Amino acid sequence: MSDVEIFCFIMAAFFHDMGMTLVDVEDKDNQRTNHHLYAYRPIKHFFEKYMQMLVERRRLEKCIIFVSEAHGRSIEELYNDNDFRKMKQ
Repeated sequence: MSDVEIFCFIMAAFFHDMGMTLVDVEDKDNQRTNHHLYAYRPIKHFFEKYMQMLVERRRLEKCIIFVSEAHGRSIEELYNDNDFRKMKQ
């Protein structure tokens, strides 16, 4: 694995449960069940605040969000996801 791939996995592992910590979500049961879908908010905030200097910031942010969200998805959902199926250019 490359340094960038390792970075993405570490960041996704770090952020994927942060969706459970958001205080402005009213339905806490839904938040717990779908915490992987709420993770994008703290990831976006982190990248906006601390990662401005990275040239590939948007690409890395998207990758980390995808990996975090994948935590709660089935393998069939992943294989059918358009982003997952895109060929590397």
